[in-house]
Amino acid sequence: MNRRMFLKWLGGGAIAGVMAFSAIGVQRVAAQPAGRMEARTASAPQSKDELHRKPRFLRRALIRATADLTGLTHQAVVEQVRGGRSLAQVAQDKTKTGDDIVNAVANKAKERLDRAVAAGKLTQVRADNLLARLREAATRIVNTPGQARDE
Repeated sequence: MNRRMFLKWLGGGAIAGVMAFSAIGVQRVAAQPAGRMEARTASAPQSKDELHRKPRFLRRALIRATADLTGLTHQAVVEQVRGGRSLAQVAQDKTKTGDDIVNAVANKAKERLDRAVAAGKLTQVRADNLLARLREAATRIVNTPGQARDE
């Protein structure tokens, strides 16, 4: 078998494989109940568990910021949150506020977003939208007891 025939054979097999797997994927999506599909596309999380899964990176950043602002260790902050306290309550013990935590994380995110806008990877409108959503989610996490669990 020469090289040209091998490439045709390989290309045909790859196309057949992609078609077979895409057909399986289409069948799986079509077989899902409508409610499950809606839950994926909904903008607001549906359950408390989903709130804990989605913004894991944000929770960790908020815990780090709380530890930095209060002078506590990461583990000490996590233990207090697991004990049912909010990050805002942990910060208040050290004369800081929940807004201080949110601002610390938002300022770091703004720096990264500004670099992305300068590099042309993101529009300023999109960056502003992302920053507003981050602030909203961060405020909710910081003020809800037990919400910032770091698992």
